[in-house]
Amino acid sequence: MKSRGNISSLPDSRGSAENGDKVIESSHPQLGDRYVRDGYILPNNIQQQIVESGISLTKKNRLTVQGKDFAQDCTGTVLAAYWGAGLNPVKYFHLYSGNGVKRLHDMGEAYDLNYFSSLPNPGDVIIWDDTYDRDGNGKWGDPYTHAGVVVSVTEDGQITYLHYNYARGVVLEKMNLNRPDTYTDSNGNQVNSAMRMKSHRYIKPDSWLSSHLVRGFIPLYRYPEIER
Repeated sequence: MKSRGNISSLPDSRGSAENGDKVIESSHPQLGDRYVRDGYILPNNIQQQIVESGISLTKKNRLTVQGKDFAQDCTGTVLAAYWGAGLNPVKYFHLYSGNGVKRLHDMGEAYDLNYFSSLPNPGDVIIWDDTYDRDGNGKWGDPYTHAGVVVSVTEDGQITYLHYNYARGVVLEKMNLNRPDTYTDSNGNQVNSAMRMKSHRYIKPDSWLSSHLVRGFIPLYRYPEIER
């Protein structure tokens, strides 16, 4: 697909500060971890705006951002976080097919944005497969079942992400692709959150953590002309 716009001006999250810019860690009390991926992310860029917008959703009973309502589900959570940062992915949903998660994935794929890394970028969309038995056939193999947003990443690969939990609403949880089989560490700290719906874990009992089911990441803020 041909690009409809110039995306070179968008911030490159993989770079560190240059030209004397001061590197500042986020002071948001709920973030805690530094924004890290091959350097620091400077404050006030689009990725931090997405993160701050997404975190604000954890305090809400409804997914309403700047007067706009979003569906109470995983795709609605991603769209709401991006909307709060001035971005509107849904305006291009008509170009793609499938459920909301599949359309998010295919938007990234259309511009070669999708990637896999143990150190993803804050603000990037996360795609998971097989988080539940969507077609009810009792078998493994249900792609594009869940989505979320990367909130922060530490140097050892500890990812904090936000997503919509069907029982608790929008929550912050954990994933570490360097330690994919670890649920909690020796101190009881969560390393990878439970992701697969508990009643569907009988199909493949050893694959239930967020790290087991992740498909990849998408810097969707780099999609051309995504601003609203």
